[in-house]
Amino acid sequence: MRRPVIGIPCDVKFVGRADFHAAGEKYIAAVQGAVGDVVLLPAWGDLEILKRLLPQLDGIFLTGSLSNVQPHLYGSDLDDANTLLDAKRDQTTLPLIEHVLDIGMPLFGVCRGFQEMNVALGGTLYQKVQEVAGFMDHREPDSLDHEVLYADAHDVQLVPGSHLQQWMNGIHVTTVNSLHQQGIQDLSPRLTAEAHAPDGLIEAFRVTDAKTFAYAVQWHPEWKYTEKAASVALFKAFAEACEQYASTK
Repeated sequence: MRRPVIGIPCDVKFVGRADFHAAGEKYIAAVQGAVGDVVLLPAWGDLEILKRLLPQLDGIFLTGSLSNVQPHLYGSDLDDANTLLDAKRDQTTLPLIEHVLDIGMPLFGVCRGFQEMNVALGGTLYQKVQEVAGFMDHREPDSLDHEVLYADAHDVQLVPGSHLQQWMNGIHVTTVNSLHQQGIQDLSPRLTAEAHAPDGLIEAFRVTDAKTFAYAVQWHPEWKYTEKAASVALFKAFAEACEQYASTK
């Protein structure tokens, strides 16, 4: 039996003198190692192209990124002109999210992918959580050392009865890394919160009416994905959903 094939939409990055479509190696490695084979999807912003490719795929994984979702997509103005944006990725992933949910294909989002799913389904974001009264500073440490960047930063409290709690055999708290400044302000009506940071910020959610696995987390489970219990649980659940989806085709 063939392995599931997982599509990862690319970022568009200006390198040298031209745009390049790219995805972080750590995301590719985690999906390849824990779930199935990977196909990178160029961010053309054309859903019709993606619809032609999706029958060959068994799941979609939305990665994190240095760029942020464009604020006008959730009804806000840009707070900081220096914010890194990626319009082509937004034009690709937001329509893709809705279509993937419609056809019942497994969907897993992390960090930017988590924020994209909320925006695609009608939610809003804080552009700079650290500047909102009552919230922690969720940004990464000022270091080039990946061990420091992706070190455990804070606990998250799992919602009783949540999918993640069930996948993790009933635990109530887990510890996660934190490398973001955007966060959920208004949760989409189609989403159910599954975990919260100590300051109350939503750190995980599921698509309430999804036909299969449709889940997202604010942290980075792909980092050392075989060593953290939450990462193992998340990728295992995603893999099982992708295998089930593939078996029905």
